[in-house]
Amino acid sequence: MSPDAFNPPLPTASPDTYQAIFDAPCDHEFIKGGFGVYTALIGLIAPTIHADGSSLMLGFYVPRIEAVAALYERFDKMPNVPLARRTYAVIDALSPVDAPVVLDKRWRQLIEPTTSEPEFQLAVAGLRRDDPKRADGLIRLRRLRALTDALGKVQSEQAWSDLIEQFERESVARSGDTGP
Repeated sequence: MSPDAFNPPLPTASPDTYQAIFDAPCDHEFIKGGFGVYTALIGLIAPTIHADGSSLMLGFYVPRIEAVAALYERFDKMPNVPLARRTYAVIDALSPVDAPVVLDKRWRQLIEPTTSEPEFQLAVAGLRRDDPKRADGLIRLRRLRALTDALGKVQSEQAWSDLIEQFERESVARSGDTGP
């Protein structure tokens, strides 16, 4: 049975695209892993996903998987290696593989574009009091979601470059920002 039977379907991407971008073989496969045993849940079988070499539960890397899939799709249509590498660097800055932000369904909804900015800011302010690290992660993931959506809409390499430049500038500007 497919893991999609219990979870929303995830995008797929070819390891060949990774190799084309980074001129190196992919040492991990960007695939859904079917069912596997999640060791923290002894005796239970849970759906797992494999991305960037990590076995994970839904909620850890889903926004990153979607962003990388959007990048790969954009690259397949507009094969610009330097621009793809810059895009990957932005994705990695917003959602580092080694620092996942755990999102349950309630927080996941907040990063979607259907959530208004005032509603998002109110939720982040409340979260910041109890868990500032998760609040910062939520802000980064909302930006990652915006990048993912925008990547799907760019129609030219110049528009793609402008988009990435905007996110790079915002990252530099936010690097000194300590709060919303």
